[in-house]
Amino acid sequence: MTPAEEWLARIKGRETYLSELATLFGGTQARIIKKNDAHYLGSSEFASMANPTEVLRAAVEIVRRMNAVGMLRIARFDPVEVVNVVRTDTHGDVREHYVTMTSTIRFSGSAGVSTSGSHSRVELDWMLTLASCDPAVDDAFRCLTSNEPTWIQCYKLFEIVRDDVGSNNLKKYGSASDFDKLTATANHPAASGDEGRHARMRGRGPSRTMSQREATNFIRDVVDAWLNDKRVEHGI
Repeated sequence: MTPAEEWLARIKGRETYLSELATLFGGTQARIIKKNDAHYLGSSEFASMANPTEVLRAAVEIVRRMNAVGMLRIARFDPVEVVNVVRTDTHGDVREHYVTMTSTIRFSGSAGVSTSGSHSRVELDWMLTLASCDPAVDDAFRCLTSNEPTWIQCYKLFEIVRDDVGSNNLKKYGSASDFDKLTATANHPAASGDEGRHARMRGRGPSRTMSQREATNFIRDVVDAWLNDKRVEHGI
């Protein structure tokens, strides 16, 4: 392909969220382009790829990670989907369509979950780089996009951060009291009901608990702070 030609992956989702993602990502690793009322993902990763199947596979991974960031940073976010791969001509117009599959993870957005405010263009590209080089971060992103916010998801995110930094270092991300409430509520069916981690536990339920919404907000704030520390650790 000549320099002006490129692979793109067509993506779809709510216009609001596609626009939000376009403001959060705009570097070489991931950028969202709008052409003729359709949205496309461009990436420097695609440049060396020879066929649409390779591009599709890479696009699915990039979009999965973008969706994870969306879950953390965009209120009531619903994931976007990879539809197909296209190739542009030397004028930037879409010339060929390669309809191979639709890749998406369908689940409800994070209604009511707090976010960290507005962000400037390209500010969060580093999160994609981080997920590509740190298995723990990619595990957290996979967990975020695997299902609806649940007690099990909250606990898994807690485990990922705890195992990465060590139990003694959790205090930098939240109080011992909040972590205790999170784990106790997630574990005991008297507190978390059918959505909890266990169906049976001895003893009465915990006296101090948190709601599902509080737990989701709390653990996502923990993950967000942890990601910033990981960024420093990797020098990104």
